[in-house]
Amino acid sequence: MNSLDVFDMIIVGGGLSGMTVAHEIHKQNGNFPTSSSGKDTLQHAKWALLEAQSVVGGRLKNSVRDEIDLGGAWIWPRYQPHISKLVADLDIPMFLQPDDPSSIRIVGGAYQIVDHLQGALPKENILTNVAVTSCTKIVDNQGGENKTLVRLETITPAATNGDHDQTGKSFFARRVVFACPPKLIYLHVTFEPPLSSEKQAAMNASQTWMAGVTKVALIYPSAFWKDNGGASNMGLPRNRGPAFQVYDASTHDGSVSALTFFTLVPQDSPAINDDKLLADQCADQLKYTWSAMRLPELANKAKAFQHSFVQRWPIVRYISENNKPQRINPHPSPMPALSKHDWDGALLFAGSESDSSDPGVMEGAVGSALNVMNILKK
Repeated sequence: MNSLDVFDMIIVGGGLSGMTVAHEIHKQNGNFPTSSSGKDTLQHAKWALLEAQSVVGGRLKNSVRDEIDLGGAWIWPRYQPHISKLVADLDIPMFLQPDDPSSIRIVGGAYQIVDHLQGALPKENILTNVAVTSCTKIVDNQGGENKTLVRLETITPAATNGDHDQTGKSFFARRVVFACPPKLIYLHVTFEPPLSSEKQAAMNASQTWMAGVTKVALIYPSAFWKDNGGASNMGLPRNRGPAFQVYDASTHDGSVSALTFFTLVPQDSPAINDDKLLADQCADQLKYTWSAMRLPELANKAKAFQHSFVQRWPIVRYISENNKPQRINPHPSPMPALSKHDWDGALLFAGSESDSSDPGVMEGAVGSALNVMNILKK
């Protein structure tokens, strides 16, 4: 196997968790054991990150302008030490959620975290449009000692629905970290030898938090709701429209005034493929709600938004396992099998849903990444 180009570490998935693993490896100059036996330590590990989509970030995404969160948005520093420390270490400012001071948002949107992480990493180490389809354990007997290697087969995903996936290249690594939603690993990657039945069952049973949600942000000339009784962070009646929650998404400096809606669009709704109609439906629903709350000043302005942003997470191929969701799955609970390493430590698992304490949220994404690093340091 002398001719193989072998990485010490490959990270599969460029969301917050995978980017945190990459950040930690790069920060520590690769000073961790590189074989499952723990005998070898490299001062400068050779690593790569493979991301199936054209950009990194996973479920963190900002609008194309106005810095509005279209994915994950909040952290709670009092209860979430890992993400809070990462944000502080990256020197990213935070601010109180305007209509809920118990919640904290990131100045410039939560994607700033990923942007800062990526900016500190070597560009050549991050490969986008590379989706892993199979993972095989092989034995490298170079030097007369049997060592485990992992072979990854990949594809280049089709750019549009009308195109076809293209066969990608093979990658070889001493260790692989899967930093992806477990359900997507179960659906998209085959393992040889198979993973334990316990892990397969846990992966199949897992659900990707908020992957079934479509977020809709309405941009207004001003945050008029602040001066007329508030009522911007609340649940919405599902029998009156597609949204089930709304919150004040305005920027920290007030330069952009916005309300963002969590929606579940019925499959038979004409808004399923019409972003403008979906935005209008959210405004109509809000107008009805404010009217029912006897807030006519607010209700009269509900439809006066200037433009909108819509992020349909259910149809993002490597985010959602179901492009026609009928319900929003409950918040995930910890599943210990998801975080267990496999193949004598050659396979490790990060990703928010794999975290044993805070699955589904940004704290879990960072926590699971740090758990992987702790295993590597051993």
